Amino acid sequence: MCGVAGVMAGQGGDSPSLEELKRMIAMLGHRGPDGYGFYRDLSIGLGHARLSIIDLTTGGFQPIHNENRTVWIALNGEIFNHIELRRQLETRGHRFYTDTDTEVIVHAYEEWGDDAWERLNGQFAIALWDARARCLWLVRDRLGILPMHYARVGRHVVFGSEVKALVAGGRVEPRFDPARLAEVFTRWSAAQDATVFEGVRQVRAGEALRIDADLAITARRYWRPSLAVDPALAALTLNEAAEELAARLEQAVRLRLRAGGSVYLRRARFLGGGEPGAPRGARHGPELRHPLRRPRFRRDGAATAGRRASRHRPP
Repeated sequence: MCGVAGVMAGQGGDSPSLEELKRMIAMLGHRGPDGYGFYRDLSIGLGHARLSIIDLTTGGFQPIHNENRTVWIALNGEIFNHIELRRQLETRGHRFYTDTDTEVIVHAYEEWGDDAWERLNGQFAIALWDARARCLWLVRDRLGILPMHYARVGRHVVFGSEVKALVAGGRVEPRFDPARLAEVFTRWSAAQDATVFEGVRQVRAGEALRIDADLAITARRYWRPSLAVDPALAALTLNEAAEELAARLEQAVRLRLRAGGSVYLRRARFLGGGEPGAPRGARHGPELRHPLRRPRFRRDGAATAGRRASRHRPP
């Protein structure tokens, strides 16, 4: 989990200041304790609070750019198929300066434009600045696992992982929207792209927003769930279907265990669905560059370094 925040200035708007970005990112420090990074030009300010997962070196600090620094990105999340995408892009002539999954998105955007989002397998919230087109992209993963909020305020659009980052910047007033608040108490969430705060919206799951220099916002749903029946799957026997499900789950877990540091058994348990999932996660230990570890806790509740997770043989 990382933190993303920023400001886009429209025509006639004042340029984002570093002090404003610092205030916004300071509110997201709990999301990214490993360091802060910023990028600014006359029209855009990007801020990032980093939680290191892939490429633990300082080269992995964001925002990250392309070869000629015309595309900049701040990412919250992880792209699980970044290795496969990197290979494709390298064969097409793209050159990388980090080992991060974040840089893969930059080059994917260069290669495929806004069709790139459909190629990403992961959980993510993206803020990408295209300096040549003078447009900002705000993109959220298929199921909306990671958040992205935004608000148009005068000649600016402010955005961030959490609403309090927008408020900290000083352009957004934290006023409740009574109608949306009622929806939360009635339906557990605000409808569509709304939030409980006046003027603040959220990028919807599977949606990409393009914000142009005049602050016109164009939304596109790049993914929708399909309820269509796959004839090939429908023809499977019960045992064949069980084997197919197991294979897909194993592949999903394998992709999610790619990391540049120790992967804690708690993450493996989460991916597998509680205690029974621990063996499923631990069995992938040999594929990791670092061991699986089990967190331990003292009586005061503080976590300590865990011992290496025990190996489990597949049933």
